[in-house]
Amino acid sequence: EENRCNRVRFHSIAALSSIGITSRGTCDQLGPPCAEAYAGTMSNNKKWHDTTPHLRAAGLGSAEDPSSARVCVEPDSQPGNRAETPAELKKFRSWHICALGKRKVNHAFANDPKTAEETVCGIKNNKSEKAADVLSPALKSDLTQLLELQKESIYKSSKSQLGRSYQHGTTLPDVFGKDHRFGVQTKKNESAKELICPPVVAEDPAEVAAAHARYVKSHRDYAPGEQQNRGYDWTRFGGKDSCFGESTKHNNDGKQVEQALAWKADADALRQTTVIASRVDEFRRRTQIQLGQVHDPIADTLNVPEDYVFGVKHAADVFGAGDLVSNRDRVEDVDSQVGASTALLKLEVPRGKTFGVPTIRTDVPAPTVKGISDHQNYGDEPTASGLVNPDIFSAAGVYEKDKLVGRDRAEMRDIFESIGITLTDEAFAEVWEKAQSWDPKGHVSVDSFHSAIMATF
Repeated sequence: EENRCNRVRFHSIAALSSIGITSRGTCDQLGPPCAEAYAGTMSNNKKWHDTTPHLRAAGLGSAEDPSSARVCVEPDSQPGNRAETPAELKKFRSWHICALGKRKVNHAFANDPKTAEETVCGIKNNKSEKAADVLSPALKSDLTQLLELQKESIYKSSKSQLGRSYQHGTTLPDVFGKDHRFGVQTKKNESAKELICPPVVAEDPAEVAAAHARYVKSHRDYAPGEQQNRGYDWTRFGGKDSCFGESTKHNNDGKQVEQALAWKADADALRQTTVIASRVDEFRRRTQIQLGQVHDPIADTLNVPEDYVFGVKHAADVFGAGDLVSNRDRVEDVDSQVGASTALLKLEVPRGKTFGVPTIRTDVPAPTVKGISDHQNYGDEPTASGLVNPDIFSAAGVYEKDKLVGRDRAEMRDIFESIGITLTDEAFAEVWEKAQSWDPKGHVSVDSFHSAIMATF
């Protein structure tokens, strides 16, 4: 950091030297810190000859030296630590280091007069009437208006009346009455419609040819494909339609043009049969999609008939799903060749027996914590009627599963006494035993206890 400070000061001193200020004078102008450094803070004083006396030596010369890393890095933080840039150098530095809010000015224009900033365009007018007085003038008195009318009466324009023409005092002769019209009457002939869109009439071929000849002579306007007539005598050459030279052999199908555009080597290559490996052709046929055909890469590997069915064929069971649903009996004969006697086999199915898995699994205990992916109904969910008409207790946070949970005698008595139903010990025991008999496991819930009360009393 100290070396960086020295380099900065060296460049400043070098710049001042270029405009005629000596090194010692420069140090005096840069302030006390630089002057003190030049005075004798070198570590090699009186031992070596200093070839750069204008540079300050690194390090601290004494304990009283105020120089520090902060002063070198931030010279502006200490007053008087940095000399002011001379006026001769400001115009060069302002182009590269411009202050905030200032405009950058090239050093070539730094000392020019500021004509553009001080010049004001336009002409300065003298103060005249205000716009408010012009737009809303003061009301004139009756006497002022009368005087202005007398002044305006001397002009001819004031004698004209509104809505009437001005009479100059001249009169026309009696010949020119009210019905007299000036000018010459135009005779009516063709209408404007006929001039813009003339009617189509049959044209004489001779007149058309004569008109075309005149138009060719005046405007050089020939019809499409018409030959120019320069007045040559074609009688010696067989007439005007004769042709010079011999006719060239040609084909209207463009065969010769095709031969001219195609090289002989390319034509021979096209006529030759291209021989490729059969494996390449088979690979292209399997991998490349053909237009209008189903892309089946493994079609050749399935060497089976069209009606072939994959999989294992299972033998039909003796009793089908229809027999189980309808509870029908099936009778079959036993083959006598297996050594058994002929008998009748009858499926004995009890009436009312159901098959399959029920939708509501009351036979399976409900899990304590039901997962999100478990959609099985374990009998603790409301029915469709409960969803359409929810119970009034659900608004208070008491749901259907809370009423189906098994509870003990003390808790059950406390619940019903809280809602105002008080039972004697004998009545409570009777209701409890009836509700307990309805559950296979002997559990009593709020719902079953309430039903037992309604059935008892």
